[in-house]
Amino acid sequence: YKFQAVDEADALQELMERNDLTQGDFEKDIGKQPVVSKILNRKASLSSQQIGRICKRFNVSADIFYND
Repeated sequence: YKFQAVDEADALQELMERNDLTQGDFEKDIGKQPVVSKILNRKASLSSQQIGRICKRFNVSADIFYND
C-alpha cells in the first residue's frame, strides 16, 4: 500500500489510522500529546530525530514525510 501523504502531518495521521493509534501512542517517538497535536495541526514540524524514530518503529521510509 502506498502512502497518500502530502506532508508530514498527513503521513503521521495516516500512520495513526493504519495502526489504530492515538496521539498519546507517539510519546516515545515524538513527545507528549500536545506536541503531537501541534504537528498534526501544522503548528510544529517533526525533527529529523523524531522522523528517524517513527521510521524505525513502523519500518517505513523517511520519504513518506517529504513531498517532492
